[in-house]
Amino acid sequence: MRQEEASRGRVSYVFGVCCVLLFLCATALFYAIEGEKAQIAVHDNLDLFVPQYKILKESGTFFAGHATVPFLGGIDRDYLPSEYQMPAPLYLLFPAYTAYVLSYLLKVLIAVLSGYFLAKECFCSEKFLQVRGRVLLCALGYGVLNLFPNFGIAFASLPFLLYLLLRIYRKPSVRDYILLFCYPTVSYFSYFGFFLLTYLFVAILVLWVRSALRGEREASLLDRRRGSEQKKKGIFASLSLPLLLALPVLACGYVCVEYRLFRLMLFSHTVSIRSTMQEAALTLPACWREAVDVFRNGMMHVDDRHLFFVMPLCLCYLLYVNLVNLRSLRKRRKAKRGNHGAGGVSLPFVNLCFFLLILNSLIYGLYDNVLVRNSFFALFPPLQGFQFNRTIFLNPFLWYLLFGCILCDDHLWGKKRWILHLLPFLAMASVFLGNTGYNDLYHSAYSAYYRLRHEGRSPDEMSFGEFYSAPVFEKIKKELSYQPGEYAAAYGMYPAVLEYNGIATVDGYLGYYPQAYKEKFRRVIAPALDRVEPSRQYFDGWGARCYLVSGTDSVLQMNRKSLPGLTDRNLYIDPKALRALHCKYLFSRIPLANAQELGLTLLIAQEGREQAYPVYVYGWKL
Repeated sequence: MRQEEASRGRVSYVFGVCCVLLFLCATALFYAIEGEKAQIAVHDNLDLFVPQYKILKESGTFFAGHATVPFLGGIDRDYLPSEYQMPAPLYLLFPAYTAYVLSYLLKVLIAVLSGYFLAKECFCSEKFLQVRGRVLLCALGYGVLNLFPNFGIAFASLPFLLYLLLRIYRKPSVRDYILLFCYPTVSYFSYFGFFLLTYLFVAILVLWVRSALRGEREASLLDRRRGSEQKKKGIFASLSLPLLLALPVLACGYVCVEYRLFRLMLFSHTVSIRSTMQEAALTLPACWREAVDVFRNGMMHVDDRHLFFVMPLCLCYLLYVNLVNLRSLRKRRKAKRGNHGAGGVSLPFVNLCFFLLILNSLIYGLYDNVLVRNSFFALFPPLQGFQFNRTIFLNPFLWYLLFGCILCDDHLWGKKRWILHLLPFLAMASVFLGNTGYNDLYHSAYSAYYRLRHEGRSPDEMSFGEFYSAPVFEKIKKELSYQPGEYAAAYGMYPAVLEYNGIATVDGYLGYYPQAYKEKFRRVIAPALDRVEPSRQYFDGWGARCYLVSGTDSVLQMNRKSLPGLTDRNLYIDPKALRALHCKYLFSRIPLANAQELGLTLLIAQEGREQAYPVYVYGWKL
């Protein structure tokens, strides 16, 4: 019987490896064939991190100290991502599109390997040989989740962090501590690190208390004298010193890797826009509803579509294993079964995962309550404006931990174990077929199909190449005799397009920059903000997007060729305030009807059917 199980395990493992390799090769081939025709998500992606890496590379400030980056009117290098964190090195070594695709493939590979190592640490060798094929499929399902692209590798590496901490807790080694110190190179402090360190600290305390209580119970079985001596020795002896040491090691890793961020937080006296950002002010019932919603549906950056397959399966499993354990208690079989589910999966572990899922969702909801939020900032002043509701970023990992428990529970399925290899594919199907914001494969496949059916014409949503239109802007720069350091602004297009093409900008998108510059830029767009209340609330209450906005339309869909939402060709700005920012050019997708009134003159009108959109370049009248 054991030989039969071992044989099945080998077949399952080979099948899992083949599936992983097939997916990686097929995806790489698809993106290679599509090239820059691939349709990549724009929101918080092509308009944010990709151009930042590009401008750091082309301006030679990737590794610079206090250099000025030609972005947002000239900003200190420290406000932009660290050069030591993935995927930044990829953008330094490769062209932007290639780096983006490699980042996605690396994310999937890291998720698979991390899940594999974690399972190997959790199961005995015999059990692991049986389930490793299923583990690979589950890890592949986790790796292909369409989460925040720039942090994809950070999501994928969470199983590896848990693997390291388990090894350190059980049998620490220098190698494990070195890997733990280096872990922040594949993570981000503001999105993951703060919460991982907090949960690690809580875990150390919980394990300490549990070990101490267990020691007291064991001591009670001995004579009083011997027990009292054991208690004196065991108060701190039950504390996991290796795990306690892991806390500063991991923290130091984050400080070293993200030294720019910590230098700003701890030593800069510059007031940032975080201090004036306005958050929601919900009542407790409204916070509860939001917590329930995010538990079910996630949110934009962590849209893992667990609602459609993984969550129902996990909820049924939670109910099942707890009922089985309850029945075993009633029949006094606890000694035989222990605290395990039907198939040897730890019941406390399953319940802990669900508890953390609920806790993270509650924190997300409570963040929008003013009293809760202000109390947190009062306790931790350096974190003023910090979004501590990002605990929700850990939920996709927790859902797939539970999903992995289901796949590894042999007793749950009996002789129908073939289903265990089907479930991961159903989970992946629910992900791939979802029309979500970061589902690049889905949107790129649809774009390829659309071109096939419409004689090569692409859809209204722009592809990677169309969005940045590098050949068009290269031609414009030659006609302008553009010199590096000449600042420009964008209207009707993302400033990211200019940044990507090596044009310095007075506008841009950044979630952390000096408040003083926000106030300067607000004077530029004040005429438009006074006319459109939603735009005023959006900028004054947040301000991360320093964009020239319409004075009549609250939303312009700038990622579409047709520019939906446009009703007015006038630009409402304070031209003196814009010139005060040393802005020399204005790039617009819209021919401005009031250019003369603003003191602008048309320099270049770049139009043509071969372009995704027209570009009009204006300069100031002499």
